[in-house]
Amino acid sequence: MVKASHRLFWLPAVPVVAAVVASALFFAQHGFGGGHGRYDVALGILSLPGILLVEYLPLPENISDFVLVILVPGVFNIVL
Repeated sequence: MVKASHRLFWLPAVPVVAAVVASALFFAQHGFGGGHGRYDVALGILSLPGILLVEYLPLPENISDFVLVILVPGVFNIVL
């Protein structure tokens, strides 16, 4: 059993790496394109499952795309 735990030591880093890669893609395309940008599909996939929960949060209307698409889902994924 000790060997199995050594193989999975990197598992908690997966959501952090996904959020960092999503941030890089977000800034590479200069924001979120509303589904029409070059990396929008990749951003959505990297933000799963946390991006599905953002719709149900009581957030203000003037919040930036970075917070909605990258930051909040990334925090959800790290906590999960």
